[in-house]
Amino acid sequence: MSVAASVTHSASILPSLRKNQVALKEGKIKFQTWAQQKRDMRLGPVPGSSCFSLRIVLLLVISLPSLYCDLGSVYYSSYETVTPKSLTVEGREDQVEKLSYVLFMQGQKQLIQLKVKRDYFVNNFPVFSYHDGILGQEMPFISHDCHYEGYIEGIPGSFVSVNTCSGLRGVLIKEEKSYGIEPMHSSKRCEHVLYTMAHEAPVSCSVTSNDSQVAFTSRQQESSKPRSRQVPSYLWSHTKYVEMFVVVDNQRFQMWGSDVNETVQRVMDIIALANSFTRGINTEVVLAGMEIWTEGDLIEVPVDLRVALRNFNSWRQERLFHRVKHDVAHMIVGHHPKEDTGQAFLSGACSSDFAAAIESFHHEDVLLFAALMVHELGHNLGIPHDHSACVCKDKPFGLMRENITKESGFSDCSSDFFYQFLWEHKGACLFNKPGHRGRLRRKAQCGNGLLEDTEQCDCGSD
Repeated sequence: MSVAASVTHSASILPSLRKNQVALKEGKIKFQTWAQQKRDMRLGPVPGSSCFSLRIVLLLVISLPSLYCDLGSVYYSSYETVTPKSLTVEGREDQVEKLSYVLFMQGQKQLIQLKVKRDYFVNNFPVFSYHDGILGQEMPFISHDCHYEGYIEGIPGSFVSVNTCSGLRGVLIKEEKSYGIEPMHSSKRCEHVLYTMAHEAPVSCSVTSNDSQVAFTSRQQESSKPRSRQVPSYLWSHTKYVEMFVVVDNQRFQMWGSDVNETVQRVMDIIALANSFTRGINTEVVLAGMEIWTEGDLIEVPVDLRVALRNFNSWRQERLFHRVKHDVAHMIVGHHPKEDTGQAFLSGACSSDFAAAIESFHHEDVLLFAALMVHELGHNLGIPHDHSACVCKDKPFGLMRENITKESGFSDCSSDFFYQFLWEHKGACLFNKPGHRGRLRRKAQCGNGLLEDTEQCDCGSD
């Protein structure tokens, strides 16, 4: 099918897109929400389909603003239908370590080379939810052989982070341009929608380093650069591991269709994307567990995320800390804050008191959100905002700058602050490589309010 025919066919099967569009200057189109369009377009995995599912989450290295930045609206400027083809030999019983796919983009044949990544998730990590007010542990189907990373052959600077489960959906980067891809339920030919993404004018933040020290800081930032000192080589050479527990609020859960399995898969995608950013400081983010507030929020989540962060951290200390081991806990909220899109406690990782952050995912751009999560995690790891003298070795912008850019990485300043955090023994927990089992701290215990495997009920101690 030609490009013109593809676009024409797309237009015929995606009438709801036009309903959700409004005219933008220079002929661009703005969609209301991608989630609503996806439902109207019947995007997602086809039940019983033999089509491979490839979530191309091509990693865009985005420069994130500070913890208080609004990421703005997301635009989907054009789209076409595509049919990815797997070049992998079918019928193999062993786990496929490497995969290859052919994908036509704007009429050009692209070969995608991928390698499996299994280290981003603790095996059988716990997933908690609520039923009739009772906390219980879900048993969703979770495959640890879905996420792949790679590149587009022959395209310098391209990067691919792929999920091969539950349909082809995600994002990819090619020649500094980001693409999203989603499967179409209505297609019997394994067709997918491939769309380009554009964003509003860059968002800037007016928050200073002092403003970002919300309620707690483990050290005073008396200068714009960390103190110069000789850092032991092992701090640089050894991989660090951040065991992250993720809580999803009720609004974001509803935005993911009030589906526990879908929510788990989406969070796993975010964690995979986050790792493409943290690789710059030789650190892996490992999903240690999740809690989904399926019936309603357990804390007040106001528009002011500074207040929401304090509320969340109090809940974490009282309800989560003794239940699941974690180095940091991040909360994903679905509402649109007035100004803030994230908050974090500076240098809070590994501490029992302040290992928390909160991020707003009110849009549908997973790349921007993954970058925001890593930005907030950077604050947890002792990294303040970059300043004008900070330099990135391989990227034009710093991830910890106050302005959003699409290509970014951790700067020399960020690396210095992070390793100062480690040198001061504040990141001791990061050198513990996660095991291959869940991170529950204890076996079934009566009175803890958690419905566990050997219990028929547990109403707590109240």
